[in-house]
Amino acid sequence: MSDFDFNNINDLKTEEKRLYEEYKAQPIRYVREAQLFMEHEGYSEAWAVFDKDTYQENDHQKAFNIANENPNLKIAFSSYCFEEWFLLHFELNPIGFEHSE
Repeated sequence: MSDFDFNNINDLKTEEKRLYEEYKAQPIRYVREAQLFMEHEGYSEAWAVFDKDTYQENDHQKAFNIANENPNLKIAFSSYCFEEWFLLHFELNPIGFEHSE
């Protein structure tokens, strides 16, 4: 594993800083971080996981467009409440989520 810190924008090169600023909005950010892991850590495949929440539709479309540029970058997308789906793998939850926070 490298010393690259994805949370430290100062570790990014000039072009990567520009891209970081352009793509820092979620869910685009998740796709961009998956790209960076592939580029800097040498992963052959990466997944960006996010749900609809209240993000703008064009943010979702842009995220899918970016992911489509690399056949090994996948998206796992849920309409709402990814957290509920994940929680149900570990315990029964009788409360429905209308949206995630």
